[in-house]
Amino acid sequence: MDANLSLPLQQLPIEAQTDAVATSARSPGVSPLTSLAGAMPPVACRTTQQAITAAKIEVATLIAHHAALTVERDARKVRLIRRADRLWAVDRQAEIALIADRINGHPHSIVCRLKQTYHGCQHLVTQWNYLREAAESEDFDGALTSADRNAALTLLGIPKFQRHLPNYPIDPDPTDRDKANPGAVERTRAKILALVETQTKRLEAYIEVLVEEDREQREFALKGIFLVPDCQLDKLERQRNRDERMIHKLNDAILGATEDDDNDLTAATRTKTSSSVKPTTDSFSTKTKTTAHPLE
Repeated sequence: MDANLSLPLQQLPIEAQTDAVATSARSPGVSPLTSLAGAMPPVACRTTQQAITAAKIEVATLIAHHAALTVERDARKVRLIRRADRLWAVDRQAEIALIADRINGHPHSIVCRLKQTYHGCQHLVTQWNYLREAAESEDFDGALTSADRNAALTLLGIPKFQRHLPNYPIDPDPTDRDKANPGAVERTRAKILALVETQTKRLEAYIEVLVEEDREQREFALKGIFLVPDCQLDKLERQRNRDERMIHKLNDAILGATEDDDNDLTAATRTKTSSSVKPTTDSFSTKTKTTAHPLE
């Protein structure tokens, strides 16, 4: 026997309650009365009416919980609307920072993801501009430092295990690796600056498109339509939907059990009525037969 049957209906797990109570809605031939009564132990519930009452109490509890979740959800929406009005850029930049923190482990996928958003493209432009400053610096001696080179290759989406190769666009040409060659430093500097210019122009073209999308998302958020996912709001919505499903299942089972109980009562009444009428008819027939006998 299931250990859950030793508990009152109110103490059963929610899933066990709804599964037991709503069995009749899914399984032909199983009475809602049996389902409701089976959800409670024999000692706690000996009649179908007690099971129905317990299920109604559970429905009331779920309705109260659903109402509390609705209040919490609405409060969360108000907070998100206020943040969209006052701190939209700050929140989006914080999200981008969390994504960018993983760029060293997965450079290609993270760079592609950053390019999908307005603030992500701005972040990449900022990083390329740091490399521009390094190349334009007076301390530039014909090659980027190890840290700057790794940063550039990360922005290009090159994984770490391939960075030992010496022929990337940020590296000096083979003829310019000897810094003593006249013009070697300037040629390498120009090569790096050309790469930075190409990358930033491409990102700025993305930004021109994505800025409109970002503005639309903010306008929707101000109206309470959140295109940017919010984990807490999504969790509240899932809990509300779960409660709604359970309430519907319990109400369907209660309705089925009540109708079944009424049908049983009607059938019992008809049977009782038929039993009480039949002796009267037999008595009348016997009496008629008895009075007719002397006349023969």
